[in-house]
Amino acid sequence: MEESTPDFAAHVLSTPTTSADATTAPRPFRTPDTLKECVLTCTTETKPLLLAMLLRAIHQQNNQCNVLIFTGTVKNTHRLCRLLQILDVMEHHPAVRTAATLGGSSSDSSSDSGSDSGGSDAEEHVGREEEDVHSHARSLLPYLSQTSVLEYSSMVPAKQRASHLKRFAAAPSTNNNKQHHQRQCRVLVCSDAGARGLDIEQVTDVINYDVPNEAKTYVHRVGRTARAGRNGTAYTMLKPGQMGSYHSMMKSITHNAIQVYPTQSERVEVLKELYVKSLTVLKQVMELEEDEGQ
Repeated sequence: MEESTPDFAAHVLSTPTTSADATTAPRPFRTPDTLKECVLTCTTETKPLLLAMLLRAIHQQNNQCNVLIFTGTVKNTHRLCRLLQILDVMEHHPAVRTAATLGGSSSDSSSDSGSDSGGSDAEEHVGREEEDVHSHARSLLPYLSQTSVLEYSSMVPAKQRASHLKRFAAAPSTNNNKQHHQRQCRVLVCSDAGARGLDIEQVTDVINYDVPNEAKTYVHRVGRTARAGRNGTAYTMLKPGQMGSYHSMMKSITHNAIQVYPTQSERVEVLKELYVKSLTVLKQVMELEEDEGQ
């Protein structure tokens, strides 16, 4: 892993500064001494795919990981959680993946077959397609709730949030029962507002999917791991246009050396086909939830 100066953004954009520099003002915030801090550079288009790659790499390194992912809004929290859940289902349930592929093909062929028909026939085809899409999306919902990815935001009812938190905070199980394993929560997707007051001991990794606007928020997020002298890792996903604000924010934080996480192209390619299929399914699920007022 490539290592930069203690201020990654300063290293990229201007002269590096450190907390030991007598010419700079004292930094009011500090991250844990045992925290490893990393950045991933991305674009809007590659960001979700790189997150999926990162989660897979974290899990391969530690199959008992507990990962908190922070987004900037409740809407982003829900959408991102759904995408990660769908990726998980598509990867571990081949039958669901096949059905998703066939469903897309069927929809396309239905559209073609109705192109030469009259108006009423075309409307009937559209209606059937919408029913098929909703039926397929609805059949996925039970799978999504059984993945290792859960949501913690105000969009989730309080009782369900408590259940999600309990599953995430539970000690790692040695039970090899397949059904039990599917119910283990390893990734909790949070909004800042939803995560207020969370007190979880065994968080191994924190991912800033959306860059926080303030140093206080950054320190609050990454401080969920590396607690009580334990090791932990925090990742921040940065788009080129966010380097300046990140640089300004980190100037007020005393922190360890920040490393640049390598986004290996071969790892990304492995997930790309699955990711594209998952985006199609995500659209179906989001449309179903919107139509049914979920």
